[in-house]
Amino acid sequence: MAQISEVYYKAPRKWLTNGWFGVVIIGDTKNAVVRSNAAAVKSQNAMVFTPTQQADIEALRDALLAAIVSR
Repeated sequence: MAQISEVYYKAPRKWLTNGWFGVVIIGDTKNAVVRSNAAAVKSQNAMVFTPTQQADIEALRDALLAAIVSR
């Protein structure tokens, strides 16, 4: 957790498109900011999620952001 410097998130659009979630790790040279679902699939620091998983991913995102701010 101490190595995470940024969290990025894209919500799914309606029920037909998946969203993605990722983190930027301090010192990781392979930190490419994900800008599409295809890039999220290839990134080791990101994941694609379905619309049914959105609430859980948003809770994870909020918890990570709160931890980053509280450092």
